[in-house]
Amino acid sequence: MKAFIRTVGLVLSLAVLSACGGSSTPPPPPPPNNPTITIFALETTGNFGGQIRPCLQFLAAPSENLQLLSVNITHAIGPSFGNFDVNLGGVLTIPSERLALQPPNTCYLKISGQYRFTFTVTRPNAPTQFTVPATYNQQ
Repeated sequence: MKAFIRTVGLVLSLAVLSACGGSSTPPPPPPPNNPTITIFALETTGNFGGQIRPCLQFLAAPSENLQLLSVNITHAIGPSFGNFDVNLGGVLTIPSERLALQPPNTCYLKISGQYRFTFTVTRPNAPTQFTVPATYNQQ
């Protein structure tokens, strides 16, 4: 009988302790990590003013599911050569996909240096737009 009373007392003590120490409000979720976008380039040739020249076609792969709205591309020569704005139409892109960053059958003149990309994106089911920078270094 004493063992039964001890067991009941232990169970009641544990129930009281868990009720007192528990919190009914779960902790807030951690803020989401900043996504990244990796740039890949395919080397090809293009017609520039009647001359066939080496050029690059860029592809983007995000680190998480993102809706890509647009990208501003700064050529390796710099903004004086031109910034290129490409409307990506809000396409949902997943990490295993690579999205082309130029219209079909077009390319960017291949020059050694750093190409800079500024993507305007949203997360799926989240209306807040934000930008994600990326770079590509061409040798």
